Amino acid sequence: MNNKTKILSVLLVIVSFSDLSVVDASIFDRIMQKVEKAKETVTAAKDKVLSAKDKVLAMKDKAMSAKDKIAEMKDKVMSAKEKVVEMKDKVLSEKDKVVKETKDNFSELSSNAKDAMSKVKEIAGKTQKSNDKVSEISEQPSVSEVKENDKTADITGSAGEAKEKLENNSEHSESTDVAKNTQDEPTTTAQQQGETKLVSSENSETNETNKTDVSDKEEAVFSEEVIAKVDKLIPAKDVIAQLKIISFDEQAITDEDIPYLVERLKKLASEGIKKVSLSFRKSSLSLNGAMQILEGLKTYPQFVGGLTFSGNALGDEGAVSIASNLSNFPMLKYLFFSDMGITGDGAVAILSMIGKMSKNGEGTSIQLIDLSNNQISDEHLDPLVKCWNEVKDNGEMTLMLQGNSFKNTVSLDIPSNVKLVLK
Repeated sequence: MNNKTKILSVLLVIVSFSDLSVVDASIFDRIMQKVEKAKETVTAAKDKVLSAKDKVLAMKDKAMSAKDKIAEMKDKVMSAKEKVVEMKDKVLSEKDKVVKETKDNFSELSSNAKDAMSKVKEIAGKTQKSNDKVSEISEQPSVSEVKENDKTADITGSAGEAKEKLENNSEHSESTDVAKNTQDEPTTTAQQQGETKLVSSENSETNETNKTDVSDKEEAVFSEEVIAKVDKLIPAKDVIAQLKIISFDEQAITDEDIPYLVERLKKLASEGIKKVSLSFRKSSLSLNGAMQILEGLKTYPQFVGGLTFSGNALGDEGAVSIASNLSNFPMLKYLFFSDMGITGDGAVAILSMIGKMSKNGEGTSIQLIDLSNNQISDEHLDPLVKCWNEVKDNGEMTLMLQGNSFKNTVSLDIPSNVKLVLK
């Protein structure tokens, strides 16, 4: 029974006794005591309810405060997430841009190479005909040889005239002793002159023969097979000047071919041809052959504009040797060293030389370095990053490293001017 019910019961008791004339005072006192106790009980219960209500309100306030903090933290997390997504979008956009630019560069180079090869094949026949005509002309006597022969004939004729005069003077000397004494000295002089001219004629013929022998020996340095092979691969001068490329791709260039090949390239360079891309992709080129080419052309620094040694097993030794010659060719723009068996040591050697050239103020115009499909791994990342920082003032540069053994490239600190292609 609750407090309200108790109070109502007491009041009913009071009302029930209201008709009585006399009310027992002791009963009334007990009733009033119970009422007071009930009132106190109600008041205490009310205080407890109010206290509980205050606690509930306090807990509600704490809950609201915690809810606000959670909402605030949620907003921060969402903001951070949006920034991460934004950064990811930027990275993906930049990656797509780099990949597109690289593919465009490759497409352009491939297209140029195909056009060049088609034009080279087109004029190959014409070039061969021109070489045949040159060979025919070279077999005919030159103008200088004709003049030399005429000169020899003149000297021989003069010698005959001198001999005839000598005989006449000898007959005349038999008629008189005075004439004999007078003519002896001129006769002797004429004879000496005639003999001298004859000797001169003989020496001239001997010198001409020696020159011919020397010329034949010099031409014999290169075999006809080598000359024909190399001449067929090198297009005409005007074609090279227009296309800026000479391709020896997949042609099995041997060490025997190199000396004549270098002489042909040096001749083109001496005629003013500049910034030519030399491509030896999958040409079975040896390290010795590659070095002969670079050493032979270093006196013509403006000639080489690009180098392709991709597909030749030159390894780190080749990379180091090639790197030591890069400073000889300031016009270089493209270096294609893919699939050469290069490890991080070779890659570091190449990039270090480029950084050294940039740091020393020698300058370099290199825009693309292809080191893809080699044997470069994570252990070489730190020295490579150091090399990248050394070329940060070199201008825009694309470095292609796809197809290597990289696993951890997330935290690479790459200079803004270097575009790195890993996939």
